[in-house]
Amino acid sequence: MNIGISLYLMITLPLLVIGGNPIGVLYCWICDSSVDSNCLNNIPHGIPDDSTSANIRKYFQPCNWSVNVVNYQCLTIYMDNNDKHIIRQCGYDDYQYSCYKNQTNLICPCDYNGCNGSVKIFSNVKSTTKN
Repeated sequence: MNIGISLYLMITLPLLVIGGNPIGVLYCWICDSSVDSNCLNNIPHGIPDDSTSANIRKYFQPCNWSVNVVNYQCLTIYMDNNDKHIIRQCGYDDYQYSCYKNQTNLICPCDYNGCNGSVKIFSNVKSTTKN
């Protein structure tokens, strides 16, 4: 085998695709319920399947990260600590697997594809509000 082809394969093989998603790329639901009310309760938990409508599937997107960030996560942010305004996005968070409150929001991080779908997670909440 030609050295050029061998080198090409060594570089491209790590970019293999599994289930339509490149290996090592985190996919999260990315939407804001103040823009689209479907973001509140209609986002499936996990990877979308064939029954997921295109209108919802468009929110399942890869996270684009800096090479310096190690702990990538999907976030569900309940604005003003309620479920009337929700933001789902990619992020980085020090509170790796537990929901916590800051001064105004409940933030729930998770670390696998599509984990920030419409599932309420209110157990094991940490408060970071300073009094």
